[in-house]
Amino acid sequence: MPMPEPGGCPRSGVDRPDAHTTASDLADLREHRAAERPSAAQDRINRLVDEGSWTSLDEFAADGVRTGHGLVDGRTVCIFAQGPQPLGERGAARIGAVMDLALTIGSPVVGIHDFGPAPEPGVIAGLLRRRARASGVIPHLSLVLGSGLGAETFLPTMGDFVVMVDENSHLAMASPEVLSILFDEDSGTENFGGAHLHASTTGVAHYLAANEADATAFVVDLLTYLPSNNLDAPAPSDEVTDPAATEDDLALDVLIPDSANLPYDVTTAVRGILDDGEFLQTQTHFAPHLVTGFGRVDGRPVGVVANQPLYGGAALDLNASEKGARFVRTCDAFNLPVVTFIDSIGLQPISSEEHGVMVRRGATLAFAYAEATVPLITVVTRNARSDAFEVMGSKSLGADLCFAWPSARLGAAEETSLYAAVERGDIDGLIAPSETRPTVARALRMLASKQHSRPPKKFGNLPL
Repeated sequence: MPMPEPGGCPRSGVDRPDAHTTASDLADLREHRAAERPSAAQDRINRLVDEGSWTSLDEFAADGVRTGHGLVDGRTVCIFAQGPQPLGERGAARIGAVMDLALTIGSPVVGIHDFGPAPEPGVIAGLLRRRARASGVIPHLSLVLGSGLGAETFLPTMGDFVVMVDENSHLAMASPEVLSILFDEDSGTENFGGAHLHASTTGVAHYLAANEADATAFVVDLLTYLPSNNLDAPAPSDEVTDPAATEDDLALDVLIPDSANLPYDVTTAVRGILDDGEFLQTQTHFAPHLVTGFGRVDGRPVGVVANQPLYGGAALDLNASEKGARFVRTCDAFNLPVVTFIDSIGLQPISSEEHGVMVRRGATLAFAYAEATVPLITVVTRNARSDAFEVMGSKSLGADLCFAWPSARLGAAEETSLYAAVERGDIDGLIAPSETRPTVARALRMLASKQHSRPPKKFGNLPL
């Protein structure tokens, strides 16, 4: 068989089928393509999807963009991947088409982002509009595996979850070189838009991966907790939590220190209620005094929000309030119940935080809980000072059930009686820490049929 021209087909001499291409020509072209080394974009897709499940929607495209659909852990997911080449109008159109397909069939979409030179004006805007239209309807996960500047970075950032690779992923509006010229600033690449910065300071990155394989594994794991779309109700589960106390349950009875000022790791309590103790945390480096993540109870996915006393009394500051609000709204959008563990000294009172509009951020967190219609269960483990209790899943804010451990302290004064709180209806029951797992499991089973209604409106006006 004669060798093809560069980029061409052995029989037709073209790099894609045309009106005169025969079935034999097509077979030769595919054989030739298969013999070539896959592009970086295709390599990354192959690591994500189940083996043999990928269907390309642009098999013969010559640019660095790849789009299509495949199975991830047995479920259909639409995927687009940018290579490091410039994103042109045709590539953007194909990305838009697969985003439209995902919305039409109610499938999650994963964007794999590498970046080349800045695209022409207007190329990105249509994709941003599609992303906003699909928000809250289908999950959108962004894998950032390169360095992007300017408006092109908005598309991955608008995803529900953003995964970046340490030292390899960068998102910024301008390069350090431009800043140096315009503002006489000397910022290294990692300090200006690097993955670690976005994981710890800006909160853009939900996961800081060690390498691309780690990033891909996190996305695969995360997808197992998310539904395909907002109408995909959690499937009934045949699993039932064993009501008998285990050794791990009994260990919770001694988790809280005798001194109210001593810290403890709240993830011990969180893992105690989850199946097999498996807890997938998000944004671990951003506002670590508030823990967010996913697990399962009786086999059903749930979201968890918990104050972390290991850090400064788990005070609610700007970042913690924003982190919690965003997570609760994401769970609410995709029908995931939220279990909240409260142990906080309250909203951060220092003047710098007040200057940083803590009042508005606290209201944002309260708004997210108040607007949520999914099952909400709250467990007060120790401190629930008045403002923390008000903005994090109290009964008055909309929690369906609220339980307290014997170590709980409600209100502004420590002598507030838990029994009085039960009489007022602020607390539904006092439980031993070792009873938390079966109590939460029973509550979630009961709330699985929860019905909700909202007054007619387009959306709530979140205090941003």
